[in-house]
Amino acid sequence: MAKKGKPTKSFMSHLKHREGSVDKSYLDSVGKLTGGIGHLLLEEEKKLYPKGTKIPETVRSEWIAKDSVKAWDAAIEQADSLGVSESDQFIEALGSVNFQMGTNWKNKFPSAWKALKSGDFTEAIDQLEYVNPRNKKLGESKWKNQTPKRVKDFVNAIKELKAIKDNIAFSAENTIKKNASNKAFESMESVNKEDNSNIQNFENEMKAARARGLKRQR
Repeated sequence: MAKKGKPTKSFMSHLKHREGSVDKSYLDSVGKLTGGIGHLLLEEEKKLYPKGTKIPETVRSEWIAKDSVKAWDAAIEQADSLGVSESDQFIEALGSVNFQMGTNWKNKFPSAWKALKSGDFTEAIDQLEYVNPRNKKLGESKWKNQTPKRVKDFVNAIKELKAIKDNIAFSAENTIKKNASNKAFESMESVNKEDNSNIQNFENEMKAARARGLKRQR
C-alpha cells in the first residue's frame, strides 16, 4: 500500500530514467530553466544558477528529494479521488505526471480527468493524446508532441488499469450470474420436490381409496 512521504524505488528509478540527471542548469523542451533530475528552477534559483551554471550535488539531491515526495503525495491523493488507491503502479504513473507537469496537471486536461473519474478510460486516453478527440485530424495534443514517451507511459498505465477494472467487473458479473443460476436451480429443485411429494400423496390417497372400496365390496 502506497504511503505518503515514501516514494517507491521503482518510481524514483523511473523518474531518473525519464528525466535524466544533469549537473548544470539547462533549458528543457519548452524552454524552462531546469537542473538536476527534471527540477524546474524557482525565481531565486534562476539567479543562483543561470543557464549553463554548475549545480552542486547536494543541491540537486535536495531538489529531487523534495520534488519526488511532492509528486508522490499528490498522486496518492489523486488515486484516492479516482477510487484506485490500491494500485501502486497507477500511483507511480500519476506521480510521474505530477513530477513533469505539476500537481495541477488535471486542470490542464479537465476532460481527461473527468473521464478518469467516471471510469471512461478510453475517453481519458483520447483526451490526453488529441487536441480534439472528436476531430482527430486537428492533430495530437501539445503534451504528446513535446514529450511523446511521457504520454505513452501514462496511456499504458491507464490501459493496464482499465484491464484490471474490466477483469474485476467481469468476475463480479460472473459471480452474480452464478449466484442467480444457483438460486434458480435451488428454486426448481424445491418445486420438483414439492411436485414429487404431491404426486406421492395423490398416489397414496388413491391406494387408500381403492383399499376402502374393496373392503366395502366384501
